[in-house]
Amino acid sequence: MESIKNVLQFIYNNWATIIAIIGIGIGIYQKVKAIITASSDERIAIARRAIQECILKFVTDSEIEYQKWAQTGEIKRAEVINKIYEQYPILKLVKDQNELIAWIDAQIDGALIVLRDIIEQQETDVIEGETKDDE
Repeated sequence: MESIKNVLQFIYNNWATIIAIIGIGIGIYQKVKAIITASSDERIAIARRAIQECILKFVTDSEIEYQKWAQTGEIKRAEVINKIYEQYPILKLVKDQNELIAWIDAQIDGALIVLRDIIEQQETDVIEGETKDDE
């Protein structure tokens, strides 16, 4: 009888925490179940969205790695594509690989434009900073 009383007292004292843990558990279960039961097309769409988010990092890493060499655009491009395929192996299941690579190329081109804009902005900030220091 004492053990039942202790259990009920524990539940009474920690009911909010218990409800939160149960809710988090249910949420995680539903998310995992949705990912596992997703079709290949849905997984590929998820991978494409993830690629759009991290492609700028891949392009920047390749630019830094090959900055000492001129005319290495194709090498950088191939490295970025290899990194994408390593990180997202589900892309190997895409039937039309040429279309996927064309899409990745378009994403790389967009990331290069963003990267150049960032570099130009930093150079402008440095020049403006030097001008202010001279005054």
